[in-house]
Amino acid sequence: MDCVIKETLRLLPSFPFVARTVREETELAGKTLPAGTVLVVNIFGLHRDPRHHHEPLQFDPARFADADRERHPYSYLPFSGGPRSCIGQRYGMMAVKTMLAAVLAEYSIEPADEDDAKAPADFPLTFYMSLHLVGGVRVRFVPRERH
Repeated sequence: MDCVIKETLRLLPSFPFVARTVREETELAGKTLPAGTVLVVNIFGLHRDPRHHHEPLQFDPARFADADRERHPYSYLPFSGGPRSCIGQRYGMMAVKTMLAAVLAEYSIEPADEDDAKAPADFPLTFYMSLHLVGGVRVRFVPRERH
């Protein structure tokens, strides 16, 4: 379940960018950045960059399996990174896992129809405060049989 959630957050991060202000003059990639410069990290683009993720538009939870730990530690930033990363990331991940486990214990989830069976990279997206799917995703909850 962990790998599926991480892969979902890689393709569809809640916040597709993060901004930071340079506090003091800094050298970065051969450029001098004066204090007060605003840097924007394009998390959405980073997560879809083939230099960091093989076949980046493919939904592949296996890329987060223990065997695949060779990626750069800052190539996956769904909650930002470093000392200013999201304070609620552990709570958020635990809440998603708890909710998902409860729902999947009772139902299997299927696309509502064939048109809804798209790859995550094909969903139309919009941004207002956080990333959203345009029109949502239609699914069908099929009750699981009890034995």
